[in-house]
Amino acid sequence: MIPSLGVESPRVGNAAPYISAPVLGAIVLAQTTVMHRAMIGSTPPSLPLVAVISWGLLRGPVPALWWAVGLGLMLDVVSPQPAGFHSLPLVGVAAVGVLLGRRLFSTNLLLPLGLVAFGTALFSLFQYGLLAIEHRLDWAWRPWVDATLPLLVLNLAWLPAVYLALRWLARRLGAPAMGWER
Repeated sequence: MIPSLGVESPRVGNAAPYISAPVLGAIVLAQTTVMHRAMIGSTPPSLPLVAVISWGLLRGPVPALWWAVGLGLMLDVVSPQPAGFHSLPLVGVAAVGVLLGRRLFSTNLLLPLGLVAFGTALFSLFQYGLLAIEHRLDWAWRPWVDATLPLLVLNLAWLPAVYLALRWLARRLGAPAMGWER
């Protein structure tokens, strides 16, 4: 509230959970429709992964985990892969990546790049492991590296757009969890 005018400030405040659902839906819609136009070879960028890591840096670990669960479940519903193929790796990356990011110096501008690179490798490793378990394949590093490198390049390329859009949203929703995004 602006004291001198008696007018509410433009921040949304407690509406964050209600705004998150449409944002998550838009991210899933963009991933399943638009991101296939931005592929390298047969690999599209993982917009939900970049969004979860960015949201974790902007709002903290608990909102990032909730976004990982929400995005993962939505992707599992629309994906032809087995249940948990998206949700388990997203939650694992959110848990590891965001907790790792909390231990690092928060004003480091390379932190989002490093966490997206680390998160992409971990996400791809989780998914490759799930596929290997499901199809009873022998583990091989070469196919994993061949699938991960294009994903890594694309995720890093999309990071500025996703991070800046989510930073704008986080500022509208209230006080940030960390102070370096100002």
